[in-house]
Amino acid sequence: MTLSPIDTIPNELLCTIFALAHARSYSDGHLCPRIPTEVAMSVVCKNWRGIALSSPSLWSVYRCIKPSSKALPSELERLETYLKRSDETDIELSFNFIGLHGFTDSQIVSQLLHSTLPHIARWICFVAISDGQDQALVPFHHPLKSLRAPKLRHVDIRTGAWHDYRRLGWDTEPHWNPKMFHGELCAIEYLRLDTCAIMARFRPRLETLVHFMMEEGPGPHALRLGICLLFSNFVQVLSAPNIETISIWGTNYEWWPSQPLPATTIQANRLKHFRYGNNVTMSPLMFFLNRVSAPLLESITIQKISLSNQASEMDHPEDDYIDYAFPSFRSLYLIDVDVACLDVAVSPGIDWLTEIILNTPIPRLAQATRLATHLTIATRATSCGNTDIPLFIDLLPGRRMGHFAEIPSLPSMWPQAHDLALHFPPSVFAANNLSWKDTWSKVDRLYLAPPTSNNPWPDPDDLSAGGRNIEVNGLQALGHTQWPPGSYQWASCDKTIDVFLRNTAF
Repeated sequence: MTLSPIDTIPNELLCTIFALAHARSYSDGHLCPRIPTEVAMSVVCKNWRGIALSSPSLWSVYRCIKPSSKALPSELERLETYLKRSDETDIELSFNFIGLHGFTDSQIVSQLLHSTLPHIARWICFVAISDGQDQALVPFHHPLKSLRAPKLRHVDIRTGAWHDYRRLGWDTEPHWNPKMFHGELCAIEYLRLDTCAIMARFRPRLETLVHFMMEEGPGPHALRLGICLLFSNFVQVLSAPNIETISIWGTNYEWWPSQPLPATTIQANRLKHFRYGNNVTMSPLMFFLNRVSAPLLESITIQKISLSNQASEMDHPEDDYIDYAFPSFRSLYLIDVDVACLDVAVSPGIDWLTEIILNTPIPRLAQATRLATHLTIATRATSCGNTDIPLFIDLLPGRRMGHFAEIPSLPSMWPQAHDLALHFPPSVFAANNLSWKDTWSKVDRLYLAPPTSNNPWPDPDDLSAGGRNIEVNGLQALGHTQWPPGSYQWASCDKTIDVFLRNTAF
């Protein structure tokens, strides 16, 4: 009998091919193939099935992504098969229960979660996401209090359910106060939580953290309580010795004068990227700009924010920090940012908009990030809906007040910028508006959305006026295209699960 060429491949080489195919099929940490690669390989022939079943690593990744109620029982059977076939191999577990509801669904969801607990020593990644309708994820905190997960490196828990402390209990502590894994140190590097999960006590220790993502979860209609943690918890995250990226979406921290602040500047020696968005309070941003030293910081994203004088009573930087600029800083992204100051008294000789800007974090932001070589300013709104609230672009020299840059108390705005990305509705700021040229004299690359008949790109002669050589390129994205940026293992570019990425789509 003549063998086909594929049957002549040595088993050792097939094992390598299988492993590579398996890794490729799960390279995006949030999708599940309709027919998992390991299953497909195990039904080709008897030899392939034998190889697949004798390779525990092929069964070490289990994903249950938005199953239907009808599919839940088979998912439970599939999970038990994977846990058995993976033997003693480290395992990655991902559950997305959005769309499930009712008593029966909740029972099976609870069985799915609890069937993984005997294998918790093998967990290296655990993801559990819900819209709060399954009634099973929130109570899952209880067994995690007394178990250990020594290899767990990636944790993503978003319960999506308002934690009704009157019914479910509340530990009376808006402190971090670790409530998982005996409160012992483990290996967690990536931690993503919504505020609902935090209130439901899904709180591990922070010392090993490299990446921290926190998102505002839903609240009851009568009481939209987003702020759930003391400001000291934000300081704890900044002080984590290994922290490299921080992402905060929503109002999760607040500071008031009675809360003590650290006596000295926080040394965030490994922090590289900071995102802050959809927040009604300025205190975390003010604190970050005023009291954090980050020698490796490369980028700051401020998104869907109204920069205001809220928390302006927070103390100013120490004398030896007042001129501090992040020394490795490269990129500043200002997306859907406007400026609002309440009860501002206009000083004699200073116009209204200048007075506004001097009462917001903008001067300190410009000072701390003045080494930026890439600057993005973008908004999708035509206005803020309030003529007394200017968009950020309205504050730039040459836009409405050419004398603005001459105000001595305001630092120059990003004088080292070489790359400039602008994106606005044409009624706000047309693509061919070059009023920024004098402000950023070093810009030699301009990034704009594709030209249209009512919003054309600048004329080449206008770009070259004054001896400038400015190259225009198509704008591919607003801000980072993945998070965390770089070659991190847990990086994702999936806009459906990252609210910052989702809100920077054209």
